[in-house]
Formats: sequence, C-alpha cells, structure tokens
Amino acid sequence: MREIACCLGDTLRSAGHTVIEADENSDIDARPEHCIYVSPHEFFFLGRGPEWVRDDVLESACMYCTEQVQTSWFWQCLPIVLMAKSVIDMSLPLASAFSEVMPAACVFPSVGKTPPPVSPDLLDHPMLRAQRWWTSTAADGPEGKRPLDVSFFGTTSPHRARFFARNAERLSRFETMIYLRTKNALEPMNAATGETGLVDVARYAARHARILLNVHRDEFPYFEWHRLVYQGMANRSVVVSEPCFANPGFEPGVHYLAEESHHLMHLLEWVLNDKDGQDKADAVAEAAFLAAHDPIDEAARARTLVAILTARGPAHANQ
Repeated sequence: MREIACCLGDTLRSAGHTVIEADENSDIDARPEHCIYVSPHEFFFLGRGPEWVRDDVLESACMYCTEQVQTSWFWQCLPIVLMAKSVIDMSLPLASAFSEVMPAACVFPSVGKTPPPVSPDLLDHPMLRAQRWWTSTAADGPEGKRPLDVSFFGTTSPHRARFFARNAERLSRFETMIYLRTKNALEPMNAATGETGLVDVARYAARHARILLNVHRDEFPYFEWHRLVYQGMANRSVVVSEPCFANPGFEPGVHYLAEESHHLMHLLEWVLNDKDGQDKADAVAEAAFLAAHDPIDEAARARTLVAILTARGPAHANQ
C-alpha cells in the first residue's frame, strides 16, 4: 500500500502539485486541506488509524480503495468510505457503483520511469538466497535474456490451489518461481507479520521473468494493478492472466494476454514454446510498457485525481 501511495504522489507531482506523504502516525490536526487516504481498510483500522475516524477528517476525505468487493476487508471499511467526501477505486465497476452516491472515479497510479533500486540486502532474502538464477549476468536487467520463464506471487485461495495443483506437472517443465502465501494469509503483509520483503522479492522475480502469471484469488476477475502493471508491465514482463474486469488503459490482447482458467496453460505454453507466441508476447510486453509510462495518460490521471480530490461531496450536491 505504501508503494501505491508513493506512485499516486508521483502522478500528482508530475503535474506540478505539491504532495506530502504521511501515514496514520502523523499529526491529525496538521493534515493538509486535501487528503487522499490510501487503502482505508488498513489505514483506519491498523495502528493509530481508529483515531482518524472523526467527522472533521471524513467529511473532507478522498478515499483511495484498493480492496476487492467480495472480501471482508471491503465491507469492513465501507461505512467509513461512504462517510467520505469522494472516492477513487482501483476497480472500474466499483467506481461506477460509488459514483451513484458520491464523486468517484477509477484512477490507476503512475509507475516510475525506472525500476526502484534493488536493496543490497534483497538477495540475502531466504527466498532468493537459495536461488542461483539471479547470479547470471542475464539477470542484470529487464532488457537481456531472462533466466525465469514464469513468476507468480499471491496469497493462497481454493481457486489458486486448484489451478496450481492441476497444472503442477506442466509448470515443472519451465524455470519458475511460484509462491503461494499461506502463513498469515488472512492478515495484511506488514512488519508485524515479518513479510514486508515479499513485495520486493515478487517485483525482482517479475523483472527477470518472461511471463508474469496471474491467477485470480477467486471467480471475481479483478484487475490487480499492483501485480499486473507495477510488477509485470512496468518491467516488460508479459502478463498472462485469466480474464479481467474492464479497466482504464489496459486491454486484453493488446497490453496483456488473457484466457479462461482451463485454457490458461495452453496460452502460457504457446508463449514460451511457439515462435508466433513469442512474437505476440514481445509486442504485448512492449505495448504494455509504453502504456504504463505514457506521459499524456499520466497527465490525464493527475487531472482526474485533482478533480475528485477537490470535488464537492454528496452533502453539497443539491446546494
């Protein structure tokens, strides 16, 4: 969530706005006039977050929602979101639903022009220390030959467990780094769980994989921006995914490849083993990289962010 907040800040800075990045431990009364609260299902419930649940905070707040509608976290924070002035949701269908009662939009953050630097300690992470693929000179950056064929990082779920169990033998034919998070699976990843480094490991693996595989948590085809765009497309890894909800900016067949779950392995094997598949994957990865870094689109997103952030809330709609 901090990565998403930083990327939102970059979007606004690129348009010339001044941005202060803070968290739930900041001084409530020293907050700026216009505030975006990223991931309200975490912000208002963890640490000092409950102290921010005040009328004077919520009546001027813009919520940036990141959670999926079918989860308990979404419904837990919904009353707080509906008390806000406006909302931005990472899901286009949810943003459309919110727009019926308050100013709302679906806006993705920007991604950095260059990948964030790799921490010197990252390769000592237990998940990388036992790996040898990253020692190759081919693993120095996203432009050269990629030592991994497929990467996937995500929290376990029955849907994902069935997919990987069913396709384990076929995936074993390739160089893969697949991690299904089971420990603390129902808890947010943060310092308390000791798992914050997993985000950096996932991004590092995606940067050195030909394919970033996306299997949804369940039957809801949510477009997971953080995995698909921030980790995959921004690092020129071709995204191979189950179908996703429509979203602003990224189209199946153009910016990522999509197929139903029972045919997804056929698509993955076509990309890895067939010359036509490889050519199509190269074109898709390049189109996605350019779309993720499009300065015109970035400026448009900044304008939308400002419009929603400064919009008059539902209490003033008829005044």
